[in-house]
Amino acid sequence: MGEKKIGRLNQVIILALLLGLFLSACGGETPAVNPVDITETQAAATAAPTDTPQPTPTLAPARVVLVTAGMDEVMHADLLAALNELSSSDSLTVEEAPELTSGMVQPDWRTVIAYNAGDALNEAVAANPAVQFIVYSDQELAPAANLNVIRVRRDKQAFLAGYVSTVITYDWRVGGLFSPDPAGDQEEQAFINGGEYLCGLCNPYYAPLVLFPISARVSSTADTATWQTEVDTLLGNILYTVYVSPASQSPALLEALAQRGVTLVGTGTAPENIKDRWAASVVLDYTTPLREMWPTVLAGQGGQALETSIALAYINEEVVTVGKQRLIENVIQELDGGWLDPMDPAE
Repeated sequence: MGEKKIGRLNQVIILALLLGLFLSACGGETPAVNPVDITETQAAATAAPTDTPQPTPTLAPARVVLVTAGMDEVMHADLLAALNELSSSDSLTVEEAPELTSGMVQPDWRTVIAYNAGDALNEAVAANPAVQFIVYSDQELAPAANLNVIRVRRDKQAFLAGYVSTVITYDWRVGGLFSPDPAGDQEEQAFINGGEYLCGLCNPYYAPLVLFPISARVSSTADTATWQTEVDTLLGNILYTVYVSPASQSPALLEALAQRGVTLVGTGTAPENIKDRWAASVVLDYTTPLREMWPTVLAGQGGQALETSIALAYINEEVVTVGKQRLIENVIQELDGGWLDPMDPAE
């Protein structure tokens, strides 16, 4: 009986030990599981995606427009080169247009450069107050808030051409060719004044006895028969030097004069095939006044008025000697300084 109690006691002890082991094994805290917030998960999944930054579109550069109507080769080349240089530093684009009309100006046009644009200019200036205009003009033209004027002094050019032609020519035997249009009237008279400024009445020593300088009217677009007739009449007075104005120049006419043994005074580059007959060129400086007014024009301020100056270029020093160049330079200073009026040099 005692043995049974001991055995039962052992069983109780063993069960107690097993229960204790089991409870100790399970007695640690069960890790808490954080419940997932379904609402937050769904919101994150359905949130609007962040916008991808888009590149800012690059605006086209503002334009500078050169209207080429009426420009001779020298004027066009000089202005185009200067505008390309000036515009590059301000990120502007230079374009060309054959003519100016009031409705052609675009909002991105910054500046328009033209020559003797007439009524179309007035309309364009009035219709586009935000655009600055630079106009080269042979005539007096009043500037305005968006209009800048560069006076082209062809009268000074012709006067100096008359002086140069006369100072290099024996017996004053000088002639000039000018446009048959009314615009040629002033140049023709200025040329004669330039010669007379040197030699007064310019009476030759030998026949035919005419008062030099003399002149004729020929257009650069005239047919061969027309200009040949004028040239033959002019050269019938035994001329040694002929000035050919821009409005009268053509390659065929210049070559014909050179073949007749005439010394030539012109306004541009001496053609290679007749370079030996070329004395010099009386050139207009189109770009200096443009450069002078450019910063103010780009700032949107108009109302400026300047003039072209003159210079002697492409000089054949065998014909136009250093001493004669000094005399010519003095006359240039008087003309550009306003001390000598090409239309009335006696004043």
